[in-house]
Amino acid sequence: MVFSVFSQTTSARADPLSVQIQPSATSTPMNTQVQLFANVSGGLPDYLYRWSANSVSLSDNFTSATCTFNATKMGTYVIGCQVRDSVNQYADAPEITITVTEPQLVGQGPSQATTAQAETSPILQNIALISAILVVVIVIVAVAIFAIKKRKLKQPNSKAATK
Repeated sequence: MVFSVFSQTTSARADPLSVQIQPSATSTPMNTQVQLFANVSGGLPDYLYRWSANSVSLSDNFTSATCTFNATKMGTYVIGCQVRDSVNQYADAPEITITVTEPQLVGQGPSQATTAQAETSPILQNIALISAILVVVIVIVAVAIFAIKKRKLKQPNSKAATK
């Protein structure tokens, strides 16, 4: 009796690989973090992710679909993500833009922070002048008090002078 062994090769067929970055675009104040997520469809798992900001790599062959962008400097950043699946298909996500703005004052929104800075700026610029005026007023009051007390000491007691 003859046995024959047949090997059956199956090729994994998958939908084309594609990826989208979420959120699609954002604006954030400086000194905050933005969580990014690569939404992958098609291809065959497992996936590897390559994240970049302004064409500088943030991660290579990263196995997580999330990436944290640290907004440490004001400016505009173009974020990209390239994904590779287990059969070496590649897909590039459409790039998104993150705009990093001025840091917010605690407990205030962006428009309130700008208004508060504008209102306090002249006061801060003139604080030396206000301090100088205050010192002059205090000196004048102190001299006046001293002069009044000195006059009272020089004047003879009116009752003693009449006796």
